[in-house]
Amino acid sequence: MAYEPADPLTAAANLLRRHRIGAPPVPVDRIAKLCRAAIRYIHIEKELLGTFSLIGEIPTIGVNSILNMNRQRFAIAHGLGHLELHRNLLSRRGIDELRCPTPDWQTEYIRIEVEANQFAAALLMPGVLINYEALNTIF
Repeated sequence: MAYEPADPLTAAANLLRRHRIGAPPVPVDRIAKLCRAAIRYIHIEKELLGTFSLIGEIPTIGVNSILNMNRQRFAIAHGLGHLELHRNLLSRRGIDELRCPTPDWQTEYIRIEVEANQFAAALLMPGVLINYEALNTIF
């Protein structure tokens, strides 16, 4: 079963629309709660932003607690990207991790991470909200 690429920009816009988010800053923590995802702040010594897993049936976004607030917001948005785009790639083994079921898993893993990054950027800086703010800002 080969991985089918997702459309991160459309998925982010749909999530914002579904939760009626129409003004910055985008409340990623509130969106996570509305999506029934748990956020756990964990101490990770490495430069890792965070983790995404299922604990039982609960999607859980692990956020590196030593990062600054902006990077933590990105980690939450990135986790939401996995939730929206890649839920079908999660296994059911205790604390589950994304898995790619093909021999070319490294390429697919990179693609999945790029998609989650694109989703996070589109969620945190949606073009429609940025354009609105730019048009309504006096310089």
